[in-house]
Amino acid sequence: SLLLVEDNDELRGATAELFRMLGWDVITASDLRAAVELALEHEPTVIVTEAILPDVRGYHFARTLRGAVDHDIQLVALTRLPAHAFDELRAAGFDLVFPKPVDAEQVHAQLLPG
Repeated sequence: SLLLVEDNDELRGATAELFRMLGWDVITASDLRAAVELALEHEPTVIVTEAILPDVRGYHFARTLRGAVDHDIQLVALTRLPAHAFDELRAAGFDLVFPKPVDAEQVHAQLLPG
């Protein structure tokens, strides 16, 4: 399953629907606390999150999300930050970084094994 973390209600709903259309079982959260609770409960294989959340300082919460599950996950950041910030996001613990607006098919293709 895929956990989508996005603080904007409209974007969260639209993005979740895009991933559902691609065959993902999607659960959503609007902030880090809810995301951690849902990650513990549902054990998603992928977490797609806005790179900057309003209740978190910076984007170093990747380790928090990773720590919320006891299995391997792919952690994907979506951001409007400039491309030079992508390396910082990867260094902070994200596996993949994509610019917003999200291209769900591009993300989906990167998540497929092989």
